[in-house]
Amino acid sequence: TGLIGLLIVSFVFGFIQAGISAAFGLGDEGSYYSTLVRTMASRRPDVQKTDQPGLVVIQVDGLSHDVVSHAIRAGRVPEMSRWIRSGTHKLGHWDALLPSTTPASQAGILHGNNDGIPNFRWWEKKERRLLVANHPEDTTEIERRISNGEGLLSPGGASISNIFTGDGDRAFLVMSTIKVKERGLGQSDAFAWFFVSPYNYLVMGAKFLAEVVKEMIQSKRQIRAGVVPHMGHHRDMPYPFVRAATNVALRALGTSLIIQEMVRGTPVIYMDYTDYDEIAHHSGPERPESLDALDGVDRELGTLLRASQDAARPYRFVILADHGQSLGMTFLQRYGFTLQDLVRKLMGGDASVGAATATVEDWGQLNTFLGEVSETKGASGSLARRVTKGGTRELGPEEMHTTAGNGTPTGKAGTSVEPAELIVVAGGKLAHIYFNVSDERMTLEDIDA
Repeated sequence: TGLIGLLIVSFVFGFIQAGISAAFGLGDEGSYYSTLVRTMASRRPDVQKTDQPGLVVIQVDGLSHDVVSHAIRAGRVPEMSRWIRSGTHKLGHWDALLPSTTPASQAGILHGNNDGIPNFRWWEKKERRLLVANHPEDTTEIERRISNGEGLLSPGGASISNIFTGDGDRAFLVMSTIKVKERGLGQSDAFAWFFVSPYNYLVMGAKFLAEVVKEMIQSKRQIRAGVVPHMGHHRDMPYPFVRAATNVALRALGTSLIIQEMVRGTPVIYMDYTDYDEIAHHSGPERPESLDALDGVDRELGTLLRASQDAARPYRFVILADHGQSLGMTFLQRYGFTLQDLVRKLMGGDASVGAATATVEDWGQLNTFLGEVSETKGASGSLARRVTKGGTRELGPEEMHTTAGNGTPTGKAGTSVEPAELIVVAGGKLAHIYFNVSDERMTLEDIDA
């Protein structure tokens, strides 16, 4: 009896329903999203319908033209293929200039300005600090520099699962607004419904665990088969859980948030699906597990198209990528030593070197989710605050470590303390080297001297 009894009964009922649906094919994700559309519509009787079309922009992170073309020819991504064959969409091509990273590309798309973003992370010599595009405080500062208040999503738009807001009125799972209590998941009906539904909660839990097991099997299989290149230790724990969070829970939550905004009649919606990019970084852009993730995003497109039929206005869809990926060995795999070791050797072995070369891109969306959930009420907010120690702790490796001139580790350099003589900062295929003898950019003659 009481609240505990009601919770137990609801979860037992949800578990039985999920089991029967899985066994006999009586339900799928579409049934959940259909219920979500009806629920959102009933809760927003104030929405004014209009014939003016809205725009939904879906960013498939890290997807190159070559990969999607190959996937279409191979019979994958059936939803995108159908749109192209029907003539509603055309497959185009564009070149991402240096740096070909999400922060620079998305800043240009959402704000029309990516000046001063030379990589995913970089050292600012005058301030003597490291800026990282998936750290909330840093991202907030970067957006302050590039935004003029008239971004792609202004006025009235919604930014979902992005680095920047695009000056939209609402932002969910956006890195630059994690610390803004007036924004985020706490203002979302879809977020509450996502975790209230016992069926959805249990199905997501089962899929999450299955994704963890699948990653562990696929990683071991790649190593046993001698597939080259492979990322080796980059696929060790806790990465399988990061993959599951991105590829299962956050993908479904993002779709729910888009549906919420379409039902609301939001004029422009921009959402970044990071699933494919996340797995491609660790497996390879054309490996089976990466293409499976791409198929998963493709299924979400079909869901969104169906949901748009019940939206407050007609919607047009644009699918784009922020950059592509190329397959190659890591610097350490190819040469047998790290980039910071090479820099120290070229300096005669006497210089202290601070290195920011750890893989931190993977943790951005998960930390954004935990940061926003920690601002909400209820059990989910309490759990997130415990994991993040009240919202002050981010998951993932340390940003920077320093070594003395003799190669002896001297500990963490942090992001705003007195740095080493040289700073090595890597992001994707691009690395920067900074000489801290000067706060200004140095000429080749200065460096030679």
